Amino acid sequence: LRLEQHADAWRSIFNKTPLEVAEMVRGDEIDILVELAGHTAGNRLDAMALHPAPIQVSWIGYPNTTGLDTVQYRFTDALADPPYTEQRFTEELVRLPNSFLCYTPPPDVGAVAPPPCEALGYVTFGSFNNVAKVNARVVRLWARILSAVPDGRLVL
Repeated sequence: LRLEQHADAWRSIFNKTPLEVAEMVRGDEIDILVELAGHTAGNRLDAMALHPAPIQVSWIGYPNTTGLDTVQYRFTDALADPPYTEQRFTEELVRLPNSFLCYTPPPDVGAVAPPPCEALGYVTFGSFNNVAKVNARVVRLWARILSAVPDGRLVL
Protein backbone atom coordinates (compact mmCIF):
# COMPACT_ATOMS: atom_id res chain seq x y z
CA LEU A 1 0.00 0.00 0.00
CA ARG A 2 1.26 3.45 -0.86
CA LEU A 3 -0.06 5.03 2.35
CA GLU A 4 1.45 2.39 4.59
CA GLN A 5 5.01 3.24 3.55
CA HIS A 6 4.50 6.83 4.76
CA ALA A 7 3.10 5.93 8.18
CA ASP A 8 5.04 5.67 11.43
CA ALA A 9 2.85 2.69 12.31
CA TRP A 10 0.20 0.72 10.40
CA ARG A 11 -2.64 -1.13 12.10
CA SER A 12 -5.14 -3.44 10.46
CA ILE A 13 -8.49 -3.29 12.23
CA PHE A 14 -10.26 -5.70 9.90
CA ASN A 15 -12.04 -8.42 11.92
CA LYS A 16 -11.14 -6.73 15.22
CA THR A 17 -13.82 -6.17 17.84
CA PRO A 18 -14.72 -2.59 18.74
CA LEU A 19 -12.96 -3.01 22.07
CA GLU A 20 -9.79 -4.33 20.38
CA VAL A 21 -9.78 -1.33 18.02
CA ALA A 22 -10.30 1.10 20.90
CA GLU A 23 -7.45 -0.53 22.84
CA MET A 24 -5.16 -0.22 19.79
CA VAL A 25 -6.00 3.49 19.46
CA ARG A 26 -5.42 4.11 23.15
CA GLY A 27 -2.19 2.08 23.10
CA ASP A 28 -0.88 4.14 20.19
CA GLU A 29 -1.80 7.32 22.10
CA ILE A 30 -3.72 8.80 19.19
CA ASP A 31 -4.65 12.43 19.90
CA ILE A 32 -6.99 13.01 16.95
CA LEU A 33 -8.81 10.05 15.41
CA VAL A 34 -10.36 10.64 11.98
CA GLU A 35 -12.83 8.10 10.66
CA LEU A 36 -13.50 8.03 6.93
CA ALA A 37 -16.53 5.78 6.49
CA GLY A 38 -19.46 7.21 8.44
CA HIS A 39 -22.58 5.09 8.01
CA THR A 40 -21.26 3.13 5.02
CA ALA A 41 -20.43 -0.57 4.78
CA GLY A 42 -17.51 -1.70 6.90
CA ASN A 43 -17.50 1.40 9.09
CA ARG A 44 -16.02 1.35 12.59
CA LEU A 45 -18.39 3.73 14.32
CA ASP A 46 -18.74 0.96 16.88
CA ALA A 47 -15.16 1.65 17.97
CA MET A 48 -15.64 5.44 17.75
CA ALA A 49 -18.56 5.06 20.17
CA LEU A 50 -16.06 3.85 22.78
CA HIS A 51 -14.27 7.24 22.50
CA PRO A 52 -10.71 5.89 22.32
CA ALA A 53 -9.15 9.25 21.36
CA PRO A 54 -9.53 12.66 23.02
CA ILE A 55 -10.63 14.28 19.74
CA GLN A 56 -12.62 12.37 17.13
CA VAL A 57 -13.54 13.58 13.66
CA SER A 58 -15.67 12.26 10.81
CA TRP A 59 -14.75 13.07 7.20
CA ILE A 60 -15.38 12.06 3.57
CA GLY A 61 -17.19 8.70 3.69
CA TYR A 62 -20.66 9.84 4.67
CA PRO A 63 -21.74 13.46 4.31
CA ASN A 64 -24.06 13.55 7.30
CA THR A 65 -24.00 13.23 11.07
CA THR A 66 -22.68 10.10 12.73
CA GLY A 67 -25.22 10.63 15.51
CA LEU A 68 -22.51 9.85 18.06
CA ASP A 69 -21.84 12.18 20.97
CA THR A 70 -18.29 10.79 21.04
CA VAL A 71 -17.44 12.32 17.63
CA GLN A 72 -16.81 16.01 18.25
CA TYR A 73 -16.25 17.32 14.70
CA ARG A 74 -17.21 16.64 11.08
CA PHE A 75 -15.31 18.16 8.18
CA THR A 76 -17.65 19.49 5.52
CA ASP A 77 -18.10 22.60 3.36
CA ALA A 78 -20.67 25.33 2.82
CA LEU A 79 -22.20 23.53 -0.19
CA ALA A 80 -22.74 20.16 1.50
CA ASP A 81 -23.88 21.81 4.73
CA PRO A 82 -24.91 25.43 4.21
CA PRO A 83 -24.49 27.67 7.26
CA TYR A 84 -28.27 28.27 7.29
CA THR A 85 -29.14 24.56 7.46
CA GLU A 86 -31.70 23.61 10.07
CA GLN A 87 -30.52 20.03 10.26
CA ARG A 88 -29.20 18.91 13.63
CA PHE A 89 -25.76 17.36 14.02
CA THR A 90 -24.14 15.74 17.02
CA GLU A 91 -20.79 17.00 15.75
CA GLU A 92 -19.58 20.56 15.43
CA LEU A 93 -19.27 21.26 11.70
CA VAL A 94 -15.88 22.44 10.47
CA ARG A 95 -16.53 23.95 7.05
CA LEU A 96 -13.45 23.73 4.84
CA PRO A 97 -12.94 26.70 2.48
CA ASN A 98 -13.49 24.82 -0.77
CA SER A 99 -14.74 21.26 -1.00
CA PHE A 100 -14.59 18.73 1.83
CA LEU A 101 -13.85 16.08 -0.80
CA CYS A 102 -10.26 15.57 -1.82
CA TYR A 103 -9.71 14.15 -5.28
CA THR A 104 -6.94 14.88 -7.70
CA PRO A 105 -6.98 12.87 -10.91
CA PRO A 106 -3.76 11.19 -12.01
CA PRO A 107 -1.69 13.42 -14.31
CA ASP A 108 -1.90 10.95 -17.21
CA VAL A 109 -5.69 10.58 -17.13
CA GLY A 110 -6.17 12.66 -20.29
CA ALA A 111 -8.90 15.04 -21.32
CA VAL A 112 -12.51 14.63 -20.27
CA ALA A 113 -14.58 13.04 -23.04
CA PRO A 114 -17.73 14.77 -24.25
CA PRO A 115 -20.88 13.58 -22.49
CA PRO A 116 -22.75 10.77 -24.32
CA CYS A 117 -25.87 12.97 -24.55
CA GLU A 118 -24.14 15.11 -27.19
CA ALA A 119 -24.01 12.19 -29.63
CA LEU A 120 -27.19 10.40 -28.48
CA GLY A 121 -29.45 13.43 -28.25
CA TYR A 122 -30.82 12.52 -24.82
CA VAL A 123 -29.64 12.49 -21.21
CA THR A 124 -29.26 9.19 -19.38
CA PHE A 125 -29.56 9.33 -15.60
CA GLY A 126 -28.14 6.52 -13.53
CA SER A 127 -28.74 5.38 -9.99
CA PHE A 128 -26.49 2.63 -8.70
CA ASN A 129 -27.86 2.39 -5.21
CA ASN A 130 -29.02 -0.07 -2.61
CA VAL A 131 -32.48 -1.29 -3.64
CA ALA A 132 -33.63 -0.82 -0.04
CA LYS A 133 -33.45 2.94 -0.67
CA VAL A 134 -35.95 2.76 -3.55
CA ASN A 135 -39.40 3.65 -2.28
CA ALA A 136 -42.52 5.37 -3.58
CA ARG A 137 -41.16 8.85 -2.84
CA VAL A 138 -37.95 8.14 -4.78
CA VAL A 139 -39.90 6.70 -7.74
CA ARG A 140 -42.15 9.80 -7.81
CA LEU A 141 -39.05 12.02 -7.84
CA TRP A 142 -37.48 10.05 -10.68
CA ALA A 143 -40.77 10.35 -12.58
CA ARG A 144 -40.79 14.15 -12.11
CA ILE A 145 -37.21 14.40 -13.33
CA LEU A 146 -37.87 12.24 -16.39
CA SER A 147 -41.03 14.23 -17.18
CA ALA A 148 -39.02 17.47 -17.08
CA VAL A 149 -36.21 16.20 -19.35
CA PRO A 150 -37.31 15.46 -22.92
CA ASP A 151 -36.35 11.92 -23.99
CA GLY A 152 -34.52 11.40 -20.69
CA ARG A 153 -33.64 7.84 -19.74
CA LEU A 154 -33.01 6.22 -16.36
CA VAL A 155 -30.66 3.28 -15.80
CA LEU A 156 -31.05 1.43 -12.51
